Amino acid sequence: GHCKQLQGTWREASLSLEGRVHMAEVSSGNKQTLKYFDVAGFPTVKSYEPQHPDPNLRIRSFGQDYSVGALVGFALQSTGHSSSFIASETLQRQKERRGQPERQGPGGG
Repeated sequence: GHCKQLQGTWREASLSLEGRVHMAEVSSGNKQTLKYFDVAGFPTVKSYEPQHPDPNLRIRSFGQDYSVGALVGFALQSTGHSSSFIASETLQRQKERRGQPERQGPGGG
């Protein structure tokens, strides 16, 4: 599906942003995190800036084409504050690529 189509682009954007912006994937089974970030479909890309002074701008939705340039540009726009970058794509692919344990979403969920 669409998440698998995004996988290579996501990986390339992630490598391009390494050390500058944290990118993470959230599995569709993580219901608490999906609800917190208002994820209704897949794939969904959002930026999360927990320290942004305006609470209404802490979570922003990505609304462009899924190209490496567009993803990188969106992520870099979010680096003015302690930014994180999330996508609701299966976490299993990230774990396989990087050999890292699953990351917990807001509220430990």
